[in-house]
Parts: sequence; C-alpha cells; structure tokens
Amino acid sequence: MDAGISQPTFSPYKKREDTRTILAYLIVGTVPLIVVAGVIAFVFRLVNPGETKDFVVALLGPVGGISGAVIGFYFGERAASDKARTGP
Repeated sequence: MDAGISQPTFSPYKKREDTRTILAYLIVGTVPLIVVAGVIAFVFRLVNPGETKDFVVALLGPVGGISGAVIGFYFGERAASDKARTGP
C-alpha cells in the first residue's frame, strides 16, 4: 500500500555527473596542495632554496597538464550532455 511516499528515481546521468565533478575537484585540487607544499618546504628549509623551484616545477608540470585535460574533458562533456538534453 502506497502511503504517498515516492522513491526518487535513479538517474545514471546524475550519477555520472556527480562522479565527474568529484574527480575534477580532486585532480584540480592537487595544484594548490603542491604549491602549499612548495611554500612549506621553502619556509621550513626542508629543501635547499635553490631546489625548491625545481621541486615545484617538476610536480606542477605534469599535474598542470593532467588538470587541463580533466577540465577540458569535464566542461566539454558537460556542454555536450546539456546540448543533447535541451536540443539544438
């Protein structure tokens, strides 16, 4: 007997969008973490001051490239899915 309580329907599109959003935030969120790690390493002299720049650049290069790819994919897929749902 239904007491007027309806169950929300499962939407694979929403689940996929939520997963993409979480992954994008995690990957792009590593950039500030690397910068903060570089500043901490410099301030507390965990790495020689001359090597701090090399440390940060060596980590930011690959992470920046991956973050750019993730951002491009995320917004490209989002625009395509929005266009598919709403029409031309």
